[in-house]
Amino acid sequence: VGKLGLGELGLDFPAGGAGGGGSLAFLVEDGFVQMVHDRLTILAVKAFATESLSVADAEKELAEAERRTVNEADPTKRKLENERLAKDRARARAKLNLAKKASGRGI
Repeated sequence: VGKLGLGELGLDFPAGGAGGGGSLAFLVEDGFVQMVHDRLTILAVKAFATESLSVADAEKELAEAERRTVNEADPTKRKLENERLAKDRARARAKLNLAKKASGRGI
């Protein structure tokens, strides 16, 4: 069992397998992964197929996240909101990086 954070998850399928081979890539955020015998189980809180990501959309999402600020007086709530904002910005950056990488591959 492994814990997932924010990052790219690549899956490669053997050519002789049931799926006929090939690769898939996703941006995943939080969750767990488990391999038992020949069965892989992935439970992700959020997952985005890299081919569904666009540079323009990711740039827009990042710009919006960068513009947002936390205006919370309560220190506990302010800390939670800052953490949420940091995650949103990190996700947007990761989407942008993967969108650029995917467009470079011709996906």
